[in-house]
Amino acid sequence: MTSGNNWGVNDNYYYYEYVFDSSDTFNPFVASSLKTDWPLFVFGRPVSDIAAVKVLEVQIPFSWYVFNDKISNFLLIENGGVPVKVTIAPGNYNINSFMAQLKIALEAVSTFTYTISYSGSSATLPELGKIMITNNDPGAAASFSFRMTNDDLPYYMGMYPPDSQTGMPVDTPSTIGPSPSLLAPYVANVTGPNYLYVNSNTFGPQVYFYLPVGPTTSGNLGPEIAKIPVNTGPGGVIFWNDPDPEKWFDVGGLQTLTSLDLYLGLGKSIAQDPLELNGQAFSIKLGVLIQKRTHNEFVGTNAGNARVERRNVPNRG
Repeated sequence: MTSGNNWGVNDNYYYYEYVFDSSDTFNPFVASSLKTDWPLFVFGRPVSDIAAVKVLEVQIPFSWYVFNDKISNFLLIENGGVPVKVTIAPGNYNINSFMAQLKIALEAVSTFTYTISYSGSSATLPELGKIMITNNDPGAAASFSFRMTNDDLPYYMGMYPPDSQTGMPVDTPSTIGPSPSLLAPYVANVTGPNYLYVNSNTFGPQVYFYLPVGPTTSGNLGPEIAKIPVNTGPGGVIFWNDPDPEKWFDVGGLQTLTSLDLYLGLGKSIAQDPLELNGQAFSIKLGVLIQKRTHNEFVGTNAGNARVERRNVPNRG
């Protein structure tokens, strides 16, 4: 829905703004979530005849863990042996702290010593943005490989993800020989996805905001209602204002609404649904256009007539 009208004084619509803070509610939408992650907001007065909606502004703390306990495991296979589970401690990392943690995690399950470097932090590697892993196995046929069992961790580490069609793991192998090394095939992104989604089970199916069919999306309407860039790092706060506030989502005269749920999704990841903010609250300002049943019409012989009258007339169509 687009228009050059000033919605605040438009004959057809009332313009409302609702500000939602996930700490300012009594209950979560589902009992298994914290109210700060998936709040249920109840309106003191039901809202009827909703014509259009728009997310206008957000404040979201980067308090979630990119490496969370649902995605922080992968398998290490040394010299073709039995795969062993490697666990990255949950939390947030920069590239240097991640390399230190990866070394600790590998050596916790291996008899070999691992050296981790990054192409960009080492004079011997070009600026590729990739992680290099080497162990000190002296064997002539020594090797190792990483086997990723979820879609998130390989994206963060730059390793091969599971096959997109079958879901079967794909190994990322090292070289063969004394002190084998593994150069990640892809660029690492240890700070996680570059965007969030604002979601709502209440509004999502009504808003014409589409994602294509994919491994984590159905191609149908909802629950996404806005895409928000992650414009800060861990410990910061995302501040975002809609760059095109005159375009609205027409929801076709949505009938009476007594409550609303809101939650966040982290990029293409479905590891946390909703995204867990570890007790911190997010805030969203929502613009709502309410269909007027009638409007005021000013009548008079001319603009200079002192006897201008106002009458209440029904809207057409």
